[in-house]
Amino acid sequence: MYVSNLFYPETLNGKRVMFTPFSKNGASLANGGTLVAGISDTRIIIHAVAMVATSACSLAFWRSNTNMLGPINLAANGQFILPFSPFGWMQASHGQTVNFWTDVAATVVGVVIYTEVD
Repeated sequence: MYVSNLFYPETLNGKRVMFTPFSKNGASLANGGTLVAGISDTRIIIHAVAMVATSACSLAFWRSNTNMLGPINLAANGQFILPFSPFGWMQASHGQTVNFWTDVAATVVGVVIYTEVD
């Protein structure tokens, strides 16, 4: 069924596709939150993101000390969506964690779709 494949896609270029919903409390996000934890000897490629912030904020994506995307200004209950791309929107090198940051305490909920590549 198509919906099953949307929520549990099997592979992309021979790599397992991960579907990870998340909810991060605003207090812990004021200086950053982990979106995908780094794994040694593995790159992380972000293929899609959908997020909603409960209050107005600026949102940015980081890997280690490098800004990958943003800041993006969101209104209260603002949405941020990167539709699925088989090539990926962002990439973290081997062992790097993909983080996101908000400039104020805001609760952010959403989903990220990514692959882990050797």
